[in-house]
Amino acid sequence: MRGPPAAGGGGGEATLGGRVSLAVLTSALGIAAANPSDVLKVRCQAHGLRGGAMRNYRHIVSTEGLRGGLYKGFTANLIRNSVISASEIISYEQAKKTLIRVGGVADDWRLHLASGCIAGLVATVLGSPPDILATKAMQKQGRYGGLRASEIAVKMVKTEGFLAFYKGKPPSSGCIDYRLTPAS
Repeated sequence: MRGPPAAGGGGGEATLGGRVSLAVLTSALGIAAANPSDVLKVRCQAHGLRGGAMRNYRHIVSTEGLRGGLYKGFTANLIRNSVISASEIISYEQAKKTLIRVGGVADDWRLHLASGCIAGLVATVLGSPPDILATKAMQKQGRYGGLRASEIAVKMVKTEGFLAFYKGKPPSSGCIDYRLTPAS
């Protein structure tokens, strides 16, 4: 599968592997910057942290350290973002090509909307398990507090079953899908 022209003016097109690699690289850069905010958000929601953000950042670093505190769940968060980014890129391009070739859809805004909806659905389905793991890995307390993402995954499957990675998805997906259908 070929894609957009490669950066650097080489005239060639980026390969699928190249695009996936760039998605992982940009995810890593984004997560390196955003992970502390994600940790703080999860802690505020799950543990009711009060006070200003800077005060809470300092508290987390002073009690847990930088890596064990603000970068807790970094690997799970990186996997989550990489899976979502790569699946969006690949599924959008594949959906667009398939809709043109098989469905005879014209290359206009409707094609891009349909391709984007398909890409969003694929990213949601594939990204939900790592998203759940990343959120649970960032928590300090509770049933999964202090566990690594791999330990959380095993515990979730044993105690709650595989579908625990998709709790709440059908209602939210149904709502979104309903509003995006042409008949609505």
